[in-house]
Amino acid sequence: MSEAALTRFRTLIAERDGPVFAAPWEARAFALAIAAHEAGLFTWTDWAATLGEVIADAGASDTGDQYYRHWLTALERLTDAAAKP
Repeated sequence: MSEAALTRFRTLIAERDGPVFAAPWEARAFALAIAAHEAGLFTWTDWAATLGEVIADAGASDTGDQYYRHWLTALERLTDAAAKP
Protein backbone atom coordinates (compact mmCIF):
# COMPACT_ATOMS: atom_id res chain seq x y z
CA MET A 1 0.00 0.00 0.00
CA SER A 2 1.35 3.42 -0.91
CA GLU A 3 2.16 6.00 1.72
CA ALA A 4 -0.63 8.21 0.35
CA ALA A 5 -3.12 5.36 0.74
CA LEU A 6 -1.95 4.74 4.30
CA THR A 7 -2.34 8.43 5.09
CA ARG A 8 -5.88 8.42 3.67
CA PHE A 9 -6.72 5.29 5.66
CA ARG A 10 -5.42 6.86 8.86
CA THR A 11 -7.52 9.95 8.14
CA LEU A 12 -10.63 7.80 7.73
CA ILE A 13 -9.91 6.01 10.99
CA ALA A 14 -9.41 9.35 12.75
CA GLU A 15 -12.75 10.55 11.36
CA ARG A 16 -14.67 7.53 12.61
CA ASP A 17 -17.09 9.76 14.49
CA GLY A 18 -17.87 11.53 11.23
CA PRO A 19 -19.24 10.26 7.94
CA VAL A 20 -17.96 6.90 6.74
CA PHE A 21 -18.60 7.74 3.10
CA ALA A 22 -17.25 10.80 1.32
CA ALA A 23 -20.33 11.09 -0.91
CA PRO A 24 -23.84 9.59 -1.07
CA TRP A 25 -23.01 7.48 -4.14
CA GLU A 26 -20.36 5.62 -2.10
CA ALA A 27 -23.01 4.56 0.42
CA ARG A 28 -25.23 3.42 -2.45
CA ALA A 29 -22.40 1.38 -3.97
CA PHE A 30 -21.86 -0.25 -0.59
CA ALA A 31 -25.57 -0.99 -0.22
CA LEU A 32 -25.80 -2.41 -3.74
CA ALA A 33 -22.95 -4.82 -3.05
CA ILE A 34 -24.65 -6.01 0.14
CA ALA A 35 -27.99 -6.42 -1.64
CA ALA A 36 -26.42 -8.30 -4.57
CA HIS A 37 -24.69 -10.69 -2.17
CA GLU A 38 -27.91 -11.22 -0.22
CA ALA A 39 -29.68 -11.96 -3.53
CA GLY A 40 -27.17 -14.74 -4.12
CA LEU A 41 -25.36 -13.14 -7.04
CA PHE A 42 -21.93 -13.83 -5.53
CA THR A 43 -20.21 -15.11 -2.41
CA TRP A 44 -18.07 -12.96 -0.15
CA THR A 45 -15.10 -15.04 -1.25
CA ASP A 46 -15.82 -14.11 -4.88
CA TRP A 47 -16.35 -10.48 -3.84
CA ALA A 48 -13.03 -10.28 -2.01
CA ALA A 49 -11.15 -11.90 -4.90
CA THR A 50 -12.74 -9.62 -7.50
CA LEU A 51 -12.26 -6.45 -5.46
CA GLY A 52 -8.65 -7.45 -4.87
CA GLU A 53 -8.12 -7.91 -8.60
CA VAL A 54 -9.64 -4.50 -9.34
CA ILE A 55 -7.44 -2.80 -6.74
CA ALA A 56 -4.36 -4.63 -8.05
CA ASP A 57 -5.23 -3.56 -11.60
CA ALA A 58 -5.21 0.06 -10.43
CA GLY A 59 -1.51 -0.29 -9.68
CA ALA A 60 0.87 1.52 -7.40
CA SER A 61 -0.39 4.96 -8.43
CA ASP A 62 -3.72 4.31 -6.67
CA THR A 63 -3.84 6.59 -3.63
CA GLY A 64 -6.88 4.95 -2.04
CA ASP A 65 -9.26 7.78 -2.86
CA GLN A 66 -10.88 5.65 -5.58
CA TYR A 67 -11.84 2.81 -3.24
CA TYR A 68 -15.58 2.94 -3.90
CA ARG A 69 -14.98 3.30 -7.64
CA HIS A 70 -13.19 -0.03 -7.26
CA TRP A 71 -16.30 -1.33 -5.47
CA LEU A 72 -18.42 -0.34 -8.47
CA THR A 73 -16.05 -2.00 -10.92
CA ALA A 74 -16.02 -5.21 -8.86
CA LEU A 75 -19.81 -5.10 -8.57
CA GLU A 76 -20.15 -4.66 -12.34
CA ARG A 77 -17.86 -7.61 -13.02
CA LEU A 78 -19.70 -9.89 -10.62
CA THR A 79 -23.20 -8.93 -11.71
CA ASP A 80 -22.23 -9.22 -15.38
CA ALA A 81 -20.86 -12.71 -14.68
CA ALA A 82 -24.03 -13.67 -12.78
CA ALA A 83 -26.22 -12.50 -15.68
CA LYS A 84 -24.45 -14.65 -18.26
CA PRO A 85 -25.99 -18.07 -18.90
